[in-house]
Amino acid sequence: MLLKGFRASSTLVSQTSSKPRMKGLIRMPEPKEHPGHDHPEGDPMKEPSEILKYFVYKHLPSQLASVSRVFAEIAWQMEVELTPGRQKQMALEHLLMAKDAAVRSAL
Repeated sequence: MLLKGFRASSTLVSQTSSKPRMKGLIRMPEPKEHPGHDHPEGDPMKEPSEILKYFVYKHLPSQLASVSRVFAEIAWQMEVELTPGRQKQMALEHLLMAKDAAVRSAL
């Protein structure tokens, strides 16, 4: 059931497309082993979220690293763009759970 005023045709991506669309994603710097030593873009006094250390993927085999890399890039984008607070923390926690599930499914 569609919500009133919602036009599905304008928001859905064609499932027959051969290339995945990642419109709007910003390439973020590679996460460091200890994100506390690397400040995100913007305020140099702002410490990155502690949870970002769980998005490091360099220790993974290449097949698993390619899956994990996508989630790390999104996590860093969220770190830069979202206002600090409980909702941001919850979003990063849910992203971490999704990353863990995706990496496990790639095993």
